[in-house]
Amino acid sequence: MKALEILQLNGIDITKPILEINRIEALESLLEAVDEFCPNLRLEKMSKEDLETLFGSLRGAIINFHPEN
Repeated sequence: MKALEILQLNGIDITKPILEINRIEALESLLEAVDEFCPNLRLEKMSKEDLETLFGSLRGAIINFHPEN
């Protein structure tokens, strides 16, 4: 399943940014990592709330990794 389909399925606004990247770009990057490291994990089964939590965690990880930005 594609990032856009997952976001639309859960009714998430695709234009709302996460830091300097939008939600589609963020989810596409996460899907690439999942495909490589956790191929059995199915993100399309996640709820809207779980995806929002995932985006929040990603935002926090980026801020912690790049505190100068």
